[in-house]
Amino acid sequence: MAARPVPPGVRRRRFLLAVGNHAVLIAVSVFFLAPLAFVLLAALMTDRQSLGLSFWPHPFQWNNFA
Repeated sequence: MAARPVPPGVRRRRFLLAVGNHAVLIAVSVFFLAPLAFVLLAALMTDRQSLGLSFWPHPFQWNNFA
């Protein structure tokens, strides 16, 4: 038994729905992972850097974990 061809309108709607779902999932992932990244980067900064506007620690302060 052969499968019926899917009309182009249905195929387009499924594609757009899949793209929309992936966009929402990516946005939610960034929303939940951003605070974790901030905490990890802040842990590697000096006190002065963490209170300033720098987003990347330079140099990394590994002795914060000692």
